[in-house]
Amino acid sequence: MRPLMAVMDPYTAGAVFNVLSAAMLPLGVALLSLVTTGRIGLTVAPAVLLIYSKPLAWGFINFVFSTGLALCLFALWIWLRPGWRRTALFALLMPVLFFSHVLGFLLFGFLMLAYELGQFAAGRRGRLSHFATRLILRDGLIAVVPLALFAAGLPDRLPGLDTEISGFGGLQSRMEALLAPFDYDSSQVSALGRSLFVGFGLLLLIAFRSGWMTLAPPLRPVFLASVVLVLAVPAAFLGISLLHIRFGAIPMAILLAGASLTPAGRARAVPLSAAFLGLFALQ
Repeated sequence: MRPLMAVMDPYTAGAVFNVLSAAMLPLGVALLSLVTTGRIGLTVAPAVLLIYSKPLAWGFINFVFSTGLALCLFALWIWLRPGWRRTALFALLMPVLFFSHVLGFLLFGFLMLAYELGQFAAGRRGRLSHFATRLILRDGLIAVVPLALFAAGLPDRLPGLDTEISGFGGLQSRMEALLAPFDYDSSQVSALGRSLFVGFGLLLLIAFRSGWMTLAPPLRPVFLASVVLVLAVPAAFLGISLLHIRFGAIPMAILLAGASLTPAGRARAVPLSAAFLGLFALQ
């Protein structure tokens, strides 16, 4: 927000940053859809449902901004051809993402790694030795500066690590993680959050199982990895609490970004649109 405060008063800068933060996630979904499906289709519209989530309710506005920024940069990573030019560009962009929020930086790294592993499994990255060398010695260079900055700050935190809260959480925390993108209640999982999750999930399940929608192949391993991320992130780690609710929107964002209507789905575009609009009205 500081760059905005250089050109406007703090209150206006705060308002602009809040609007920008809320818009970044749908923008990231739209860009990711464009580079993986070649269009920004109807399936991108429900991404606005993900704005009013539990991280926003708790006031994690920097994190919300960095999540959307990570998706935008992930779309850029996919769009650019592998090579040193891409590495050089992202070496400049990663410190920006790191300073917006360290969890946004880690999210981008996780998505990028899942994507590259998926490309290797699909036979698009050559032999294992070449793939590993390029991934570590070329693509890995984009993380050097952020990791160095993180390491530089560790000495100040090490004395208090033994007193900081850490814990995975139980089954309830996993449910909160899954419902987080549909639940704006800052205290507990609400009935509306459950209803939105079930409605959204059933609608997508029916659409995919019926052949009305399909998921872009490059994003299939990324989607599966993002589900694992949501279920594996602890509730608290090294004093950072409510970690488990942070990434709940990512699997749905990836799914919406990579989804496209089949010919059978286009014939049902009107009822599908009406169902999504109904969920949006509830949200």
